[in-house]
Amino acid sequence: MDRAAPPRWLTVPMSRLYAWSAGRYHKSWDKREPFRASVPVISVGNLAVGGTGKSPTVIALTELLWVKKDSLREQNAIAILSRGYGRLAKGLVEVQTAQDWRESGDEPLMIKRALPAAAVIVEADRTKGARYAVEKLGAKLILLDDGFQHRPLYRDFDLVMLDARHPLGNGRLLPAGPLREKPAALRRAQALVTIGEEVESVQKLATNFSKPLIQAAAETLLPSELLANPSSKCFVVSGIARPERLYKSLEAKKINVCGKLAFSDHHPFGPADREAVFKTAQQAGAELVLTTAKDQSRMGSWGYALPLLTVGLEIKFGDPDAIWELLSPILSNI
Repeated sequence: MDRAAPPRWLTVPMSRLYAWSAGRYHKSWDKREPFRASVPVISVGNLAVGGTGKSPTVIALTELLWVKKDSLREQNAIAILSRGYGRLAKGLVEVQTAQDWRESGDEPLMIKRALPAAAVIVEADRTKGARYAVEKLGAKLILLDDGFQHRPLYRDFDLVMLDARHPLGNGRLLPAGPLREKPAALRRAQALVTIGEEVESVQKLATNFSKPLIQAAAETLLPSELLANPSSKCFVVSGIARPERLYKSLEAKKINVCGKLAFSDHHPFGPADREAVFKTAQQAGAELVLTTAKDQSRMGSWGYALPLLTVGLEIKFGDPDAIWELLSPILSNI
């Protein structure tokens, strides 16, 4: 249900304009002094838009830090900052587990529900969010979700996520391709992260830019109701950047998928959408509807005869100790 992509004759000139604008922005910040928070700041970002698993990686990284550092287990010791893409509200929001996604955005709400002991703050001005986290909540560490291109706030460590198979997409910048910046921007990173087994392309980039490469795996977590009845006919609805990954993971687990319906990333599900999902699933003979945790936060009140169940996603680092070795120097005084 995505809109048709604009023609190449239009996107290529726009891509060149975008490259020029992005280049000017980053060159200006190369010469400027960003705001330094009084606590360490770690960014989890990417070079290309959508689908690299930043938010689940932020969750996994927070859980790893809780294991490695006792002082970070305290309530609000770790504050996660997000701009809250797709939200309708303005201004700073300290996200709560029962928050309306329209106030916080879907990914911050998903993160807060997964990490209730962490502070999750939504604010387009990350500097303002960082001040709030430290001064009002007593945060000892700040994690930026999708922060690689946000230069006004100084980062002690930049983790950049890259797609395992196609880390640079078609090599073009937006909107002709997926890149937010030219590959040379990886010089600003301290480490690269990739999810999946086919890492040759990312390894080559890591070698070229002399950056350590962190490998991770994504584990699909099925709801208990489906585990109890694995042969159930499932209808899959999603509004994520790369739904094909969800489909492949369900296929690998031999889930009986009888139909699919994909909306655009961050799609705001309204009553008509929910009705369409239910009717299409019913026509497909489904016994239940599956969606992602990110989509579930935007689904609203379901209330139909078919149960709506959530598929989780867990990121597991291949070598957690190697990550800790990279990060421990900046966390030694916490």
